[in-house]
This record gives sequence, structure tokens and C-alpha cells, in this order.
Amino acid sequence: MHEGEMVRPCDCAGTMGDVHEECLTKWVTMSNKKNCEICQSPYAKSGAQFKPFKEWSKPGYNIKMSSSAISDQMDVESSSAFSPAEPVVDGAFVSKHNLSAEAYQGFKECADALLSGKVAHPEQLSFIQRTLQICENVILNFEDEKQHLMSDVLLVWAMKQQKLSIATLHTQQLHYKELDLINLQFEYFGELLQQTLSGLDYLKQYYPNVGFEEVHSKVRNLTHYFLYYSIIVSRQPPSVIVKCGEAENHRRSRFWFNTEIRILGGSAFGIDTNNENSNVNCYLITDETAKQLLNNAYLDM
Repeated sequence: MHEGEMVRPCDCAGTMGDVHEECLTKWVTMSNKKNCEICQSPYAKSGAQFKPFKEWSKPGYNIKMSSSAISDQMDVESSSAFSPAEPVVDGAFVSKHNLSAEAYQGFKECADALLSGKVAHPEQLSFIQRTLQICENVILNFEDEKQHLMSDVLLVWAMKQQKLSIATLHTQQLHYKELDLINLQFEYFGELLQQTLSGLDYLKQYYPNVGFEEVHSKVRNLTHYFLYYSIIVSRQPPSVIVKCGEAENHRRSRFWFNTEIRILGGSAFGIDTNNENSNVNCYLITDETAKQLLNNAYLDM
């Protein structure tokens, strides 16, 4: 593990966390990037010292965010079909994610203390119980954030996608671009899940049979659910509208079309579409099979 001085790369630390000064210098040199793409401040070559990262906590972007930071990062167009507008910031997500990040930080501090041997042996049992209580709070915050992303963000986007399947190409493209912001939100949450699982892996290894196995299982199931429903059909064939009186029914057309599968927020787990040789196997299934998949597929994968 690389030891050395930790520095904050820029004013916002929006694309990475605190990193080793030597690594930052090499990265800036190789990538030929002198300024942060978000806050435009120059990358630091020296800075305040931070605690060395534990072995299980890999450097990543700053887990907390602000509305202005996410707005600056995503210069997306409005969902309006007629005119672009200012980037739309999901204030509810920012609030929920920051609560998750604060809960995770409390867990990380406890895990750091246990894994580094800083907790005296007579105090370990009570400290472990405190850590387990913090873990339950982490899970509650994660569940709340996951529910927001699935129901209030992705489901709303998918329902609108169906309605716009017969709209103009311009309108469809504006709606499609909204996925860039949604993907960023999923990436932030996925990073928290991955780091929490990584920490729990070490805790249940070094402190077996005290409760960390159960917590790990809960977070793993939550993560599995999150990743399963993060695989979406981002482009679909236009639907055929069947109207009978006031009733209206949308049915998918059966002809070939520019269909696209997209994975949201999977880069922390190495399953994002930016990886080389990424393949997703797609199958034609019946409506009955689809219903079964929706019920329990993410647990049986």
C-alpha cells in the first residue's frame, strides 16, 4: 500500500477523494489536465495532510456533494421538448445522499479504529456493538436513498420514456440526455455501497461471529437489488397506441429498432459500459417470464 502525504486535489474534490501527492503529480502529468473539470481550480501539488487510507478504502470522489457541484458537473438540457434551460438539480437526492455519506463516515471511523488495533481489548465488545448500531443507521439511510433513486428518479424517467416513444426525435433526445444526470447520481450511491461492502468484508474476517456477517448480508442484498435494477433499456422501439373510447393502451412494436441497454452506476463494481469488452447478453422472453423476473430475479441471479 502506498504511504505518503495525502492532499486534496482541488477546491471541490468532486471527481476524486484525497490522494497521495506523488500519485496526483503523475496523473496530472500523464493526463495533461491542469484544472478540475468541475470547479476549474488548478490541481494541487501540495496540500493539507490527511490520515492514510485504510487498505479497504480505495480513493474515490468526494462522497458528499452540494447542489451547485452537481449542477456544475452536469450541464444537461431541460426535459422540456421546446427549449433548453438551466441544469435540473435533484435537491432531494443531494439531501438524502449527504445523509448517507455522513452515516457512512461514522461507520468508516469505527471500522478504521477496529482494523488498526486502536481499540483496547477490554473495550472491543462495547465498541463493536456501537459499530453495529451505526451500521443499522447506515442501512436505513442507504434504503432511503435507493428508494428515491428507483421510484422517484428512474421509474419516473422510464414512464416518461414510454409516453415520449412516439414524440419527435428532438424531444426523445432531450429526455435521453437526462440519463447522464441520473447515471451520476447512481455512481455516487454505488461508490458508497462498494466502500461499505469492502469495509464489512474486512470486519467480518477479523471479527467473526459478532454480527458483521448479518450486516454484510443486508448491504449485499441491497447492493444486488440496486445493481439489478440499474440495468435498463435506455432506448426502446416506439409504441403502438390502441384507443377504445376513453381507454388508451400502449403496446411495443415488433420491428427492429435502435434498442440500447445501459448500466447505471456500476463503475465502482467494474460493470459499467466504459470497461473494455463489456458484454450484456439479451434474450427475448415472454410476459410471464418477465413478471417472474420482476418478482425475484435480483435474488436468484
